[in-house]
Amino acid sequence: MSVARDDVQRALVVLDELRPVEIRQFRPDLADDEAFLRWANQPLLEGFQIASDAHGVVSIMSPTGWSSGPINARIIRQLDAWAETHGGYVTESSAMYHLQRVGRRVPDAAWISHGRLHDIPPRQRRAILPIAPEFVIEVRSETHDLGELMEKMNDWLSDGVLLGLLIDPRTHTAYVFAVDRAEPEVTSDVFTDQTVLPGFSLDLKALWSAYDDLFAE
Repeated sequence: MSVARDDVQRALVVLDELRPVEIRQFRPDLADDEAFLRWANQPLLEGFQIASDAHGVVSIMSPTGWSSGPINARIIRQLDAWAETHGGYVTESSAMYHLQRVGRRVPDAAWISHGRLHDIPPRQRRAILPIAPEFVIEVRSETHDLGELMEKMNDWLSDGVLLGLLIDPRTHTAYVFAVDRAEPEVTSDVFTDQTVLPGFSLDLKALWSAYDDLFAE
């Protein structure tokens, strides 16, 4: 069974416009990463977010909108500047990881060390990366459910990520997830972690100010 673009567009019309649309389909024929990428890059799926879980269920999701984009860009700039000095590689929301427990996912931002990345042969690095980054960031958009995002962050940690940052610009709140911590730490001023990201500092107040300047009514 295939999913036509008309089917997706009808779903967009029928469902609540304030909630993200998600169409799920069991696709065992897409277990191979190359087959998955060929399928996901069809023109009829352009503009949609594509992911899959560890059981072979593919999700086609509506775009999250524009609101998280400027915040993501600010974070990527700062994280990439730090990586240029301290090493490793930063990815943004087009770079997909395939992990054993959580399937194929794309974080809003991530950092992976040179050591981890070079455990993967160069040819595999050209496709979906089959290893977890050390650090991931998710930014809550207008349509994201906070509880679901928190579960997603715990999923990342269960699959080898050492540190996660969930940012909610609307409430000026950030949640820090770490493998050695049972519950996330809540912060709203500055994010740092000297164990995984020595020397990196993210000014959260500057993010809140930028968000309010864009969206305050």
